[in-house]
Amino acid sequence: MFPNLFIELKRSKSTQQQLAERIGISHSSMQNKLQGRTQFTLKEMRDIQAVFADCSLDYLFSEYGSKRNLP
Repeated sequence: MFPNLFIELKRSKSTQQQLAERIGISHSSMQNKLQGRTQFTLKEMRDIQAVFADCSLDYLFSEYGSKRNLP
């Protein structure tokens, strides 16, 4: 799920653990959300978008790969 989010993580050389810490959730919770077992809250999505400020929510949380959108 969320291939664009994985692309941006890789591009920024950040780990899932680091992103989880930045938005205030556990690494296991982040893994569950990225694998589609649980859903991100709107606050978590906005916090992630703030980390990747040059990317839109639609781009980051698309379930399909797409071109990078500016907010």
